[in-house]
Amino acid sequence: MSSEYNKFRISLLRRFQAAGFGKGRLRQITQASIAGKSFAIDYLLSISSNVNHETLDVVLTKAALEVAREDGRQAALKVADQFARFTESTVAKRAILADGSNVEASYEELYDRFLFYSPLSFNGGSREKRSCYEEALDDLNIPLPFDRKGMQKLLQALDPEFQIPKVRSFDDLSDFIWDLVSSVWPLFDASILFIPLSYFKFDDDILVEEMRSHLDLMRGYGFERLLGRLIVLQAICGSCTARRAVLESKALEYCRYSKAQMSQLERILTGRNAHVSRECIGAMSDDNPIERATYLALYLQQSRFPFEFLERITEIYETDETVLRLLNWEQFLKLIEGSVEFLTPELVGMASILSLSGALDRSPTIKSLYVPTGANTDLLNYAKHCRENKGMSAYQFFRSFSKLPPKTQKAVFTFLLEPGVMDTIVNVFPSSSELIEQVDRNDAVNALSLKLDCIAYLKKKRIIAHSDLDTIEESTRQRVRQVKYETETSSGRIRLNKRKFADLVFEFVCDSYEFRTENTLVEIHDREIRTYLENRWNRRFAAQAADFICFRCRFALDYLLSNLRHNFLRFKLESAIDAAFHGQDVEQAPLFKSIITDPLDEYCEDWLTISSESSFFDKLVGDIYQILSEFDPSKDEGYRHLSDKISTIAIKLYEQLLTECREAWTSNVKLEITKVVEEKLNSEKYGSNTALREALIGELEKAFMDTEGWLSVNDSPLNSEFGLRELFIFESTNFSTAKTRRKPVSAHCYKKSTSKSKAKILANDVIIPGELFDAMVLLVQNLLENAFQYSGLPAASTAIDVEIIDCGMDGVTIRFKNNFDTEKRTEVKRLLREFNKRLREAENEANQAPLHTGGSGLKRIYFELFSVFGSNFDLRADGSEIRKGTFLVVCSFPNGEVKRD
Repeated sequence: MSSEYNKFRISLLRRFQAAGFGKGRLRQITQASIAGKSFAIDYLLSISSNVNHETLDVVLTKAALEVAREDGRQAALKVADQFARFTESTVAKRAILADGSNVEASYEELYDRFLFYSPLSFNGGSREKRSCYEEALDDLNIPLPFDRKGMQKLLQALDPEFQIPKVRSFDDLSDFIWDLVSSVWPLFDASILFIPLSYFKFDDDILVEEMRSHLDLMRGYGFERLLGRLIVLQAICGSCTARRAVLESKALEYCRYSKAQMSQLERILTGRNAHVSRECIGAMSDDNPIERATYLALYLQQSRFPFEFLERITEIYETDETVLRLLNWEQFLKLIEGSVEFLTPELVGMASILSLSGALDRSPTIKSLYVPTGANTDLLNYAKHCRENKGMSAYQFFRSFSKLPPKTQKAVFTFLLEPGVMDTIVNVFPSSSELIEQVDRNDAVNALSLKLDCIAYLKKKRIIAHSDLDTIEESTRQRVRQVKYETETSSGRIRLNKRKFADLVFEFVCDSYEFRTENTLVEIHDREIRTYLENRWNRRFAAQAADFICFRCRFALDYLLSNLRHNFLRFKLESAIDAAFHGQDVEQAPLFKSIITDPLDEYCEDWLTISSESSFFDKLVGDIYQILSEFDPSKDEGYRHLSDKISTIAIKLYEQLLTECREAWTSNVKLEITKVVEEKLNSEKYGSNTALREALIGELEKAFMDTEGWLSVNDSPLNSEFGLRELFIFESTNFSTAKTRRKPVSAHCYKKSTSKSKAKILANDVIIPGELFDAMVLLVQNLLENAFQYSGLPAASTAIDVEIIDCGMDGVTIRFKNNFDTEKRTEVKRLLREFNKRLREAENEANQAPLHTGGSGLKRIYFELFSVFGSNFDLRADGSEIRKGTFLVVCSFPNGEVKRD
């Protein structure tokens, strides 16, 4: 045997022995002598749960493997290079560097040589290498070539706690192979097992010669079956190089399919006729994802007619949706174009699947033509057919998709709920919701109302998880609210009360900043130490203060940007596009909304987001540190002086940031969005439509002018006012869109009289300042949600009564009542205690920031009210009416500038 072969065999057996396999094959090597002499062996030993520590080599290797998915082979080489440069293990370093150079070393020092630089073959082929693996795997009763069960058995032998995953799709198999590679790579040489992973990426440009070499190499390690099947699948999915590799090598033979299957695949790959039936697909086992993916791809490719093609797409999506991402869709162009004649739910199913699944990513030409315009056109055509030929209502239209398989049905409704898609069919199925009667701009709200109707249907049918729908529903209702109350929210500006912000910083400094001078440190050396410690403490405190200011306080600077980042800017631009398409080809509006998404998202991420890695945060830390360096606690400056300086510099930097945001918004972003819109307008489809061009560019110009003023700090009270009763009625209608057959909310306003004989006088409404708008919206939402969620009664039986009482100089009081199931009185008492407990917690945490930018929890409501009134308001659940079967919440706040109708 050659020296190379002996080295490889000893290296391999030592590693298998270290992993607990093949004990006795190298009797002269004890477990103790193995440990610590090889980072490959240390890695294998670290998998065992009884290992308490890992060497530097093992830690580095695991870290590298975490990012090795991108290019496994190159990552392996980089790991080797890092070990050679930085490893503390002299043995490992010498072993890696000994890649052919004349380094004197014993087998103990060289057994890792093959970890990264194992020769591709020796003695003229891979037969000897394979015999080494057959010897090593003999004790485990794992035959070669490996199948998935053999791989699972190896993983379980290596790690008894390994849980065998359910591998039902091609993507599942890819993840499983990655788990295998990242766990057992020291047994197979680092760069080897990464080769099959590259074949799961169908856009990799692998040459025919490389494929043949890889097949021969994999046969030496027992993985030729896996690689052969992957190459055949690539050939079936349209790879010319893979097709050549199959015809010019033993790839098909290595697959170990049945003789009938091999004959069938050979005929297909050589251009001869072969048929794949539905029965053939149904017989495929979940245990063979590559085999099933191969035949699913063939099944779709053999579609002869558009309707057959539509049906097969949904069948494949239901069986293994990942197969659709492997195909080259250029071959299906005529079938996609012809499918528009079949106005069926399957047509919308195809539109939804191709838009959402990423199936067209490998076919950019088809993708640019079909997503989103083609998909929206197919949806619109089917919707018109349902309305004009069958007289369907929106509810019946939604119900027509119930004949589709479950996953496809879910995909259809996910597509319908995508931003802008409902705009396509809003003129076909105008919503009859009471909601739009309360909003002047019905054209903008109609699509949102229809979307809420769709959500109501989905909640009733349980097609999509309620938690996912709740998020979409809240976002949709927020859009409706923006239209209804655009005056109140129009400024949408950064609402920052500078005085209260300075108070928060002062409290933080008082609680957190402390530096004790030591009178005994009089020597020069001691003063240097003290200066060093002081600087170190100041740097740490500067970072803590910046973190508090940006993320933790009630006026957290990043939090104040969230409404712009999440809602207002996008809605304003999309409303401009809707206005431009009024009277035009409205089904094309979603296309223009989609093309502005990327530049808008990039702007929000790059400019309207503060993170601990951002330049703004670094600058704030630096400036606070400078202030601390000049602060002398021994003088009479005091913490108020220090905190004022910190808050002043924070606001100054924030205003500078907003100025830069404003300049970027009105220049760079405006130019970029205008550019992508004009590029689309210059296409053949729109080139002659000068009216659309003028309308679209003009509306976008107005939108940018309107929003420019939003990007500034505004600490003055809002001048606009709103009716409190009108808000309750609107919000209850808005909320009830997703409820069925529920009673309307009864809301009445009163003026409290000074006359004892006449306590209350009926009034039209109570008008209050705009600065209370956000808090009141959150309060109404929370009370309505709790009433329906916890009453124990069906929606139709839940009665809600609201009294809004103008108490003159004593302020305004809201009494919110709802009934509940009296059999749940004990549970309601518990809820009442919980309600008040959360309010007490909020009172204790009033100077902290909300934990997130969404939601309408009690703590956030308390924070909003506290930001306006300080502690001069009252919010509580009153238990006095529980015995009557009524849950009562009372909110009272001072009138201040409150004006009464």
